[in-house]
Amino acid sequence: MTDDQDVHDRVLPKVAFVNEAVQMLASKQPLSESEYREDSEAQAIVERSFHTAIKACIDIAKLLIVASSREIPERNADRFHLLAEMGIVSHDTATAMAESAGFRNVLAHTYGEAIENGLVYRHLQEDLHWFPTYCREIQSHLDL
Repeated sequence: MTDDQDVHDRVLPKVAFVNEAVQMLASKQPLSESEYREDSEAQAIVERSFHTAIKACIDIAKLLIVASSREIPERNADRFHLLAEMGIVSHDTATAMAESAGFRNVLAHTYGEAIENGLVYRHLQEDLHWFPTYCREIQSHLDL
């Protein structure tokens, strides 16, 4: 198996996972903000789906950076910016995904009433489109 094939084989399931998480998140977009705030099950689904989708995107970035023999940036956000420098994703996508890495940290390190539901809801309504964009740009780079 070639190194390129190995990268394809490792990235493809992560791209599929992100796309599945986006579908789950999109199914919660019709909720009004007040409905979202009152629905603890929807909150749990949205928070977990965002967390794991962002983690998968970070893992994809790491795999592509390792395959390029470049040094892996310590900060997750910087990994997305390096993908833009490498010409794998656009600068706009890298910026949005870098911001999502910060959002993942919020989700990973807060819970219960400490999570700002308005912030999560805003990400659900305004930022979801960046995930399929990121995946398309990754797939285009890999010619999947």
